[in-house]
Amino acid sequence: MVVRLSMLKIISEYLLYLLDEKKLSHSYINQAVSAIKLLCKNIFNISIINVDIPRPKGEKKLPVVLSQKEVMKILNSLQNQKHRTILS
Repeated sequence: MVVRLSMLKIISEYLLYLLDEKKLSHSYINQAVSAIKLLCKNIFNISIINVDIPRPKGEKKLPVVLSQKEVMKILNSLQNQKHRTILS
């Protein structure tokens, strides 16, 4: 039991290291969790990961929005009237 708790602590610390210090994406961390579970279950024959390792939720990125000046610059750069009409 003590070994399982210490191993879970080491795994959690490693995942936090990947997330905070290495600045890796949440999907990469989820992949690492799956790889650790596979390693413990299939290679080492340890059922240590009965306790769920917390997985980070997906990142929510805001879309890039153009300013009014940037939009006007794009529209004014179009030479073709048809293209200008489509984008307006």
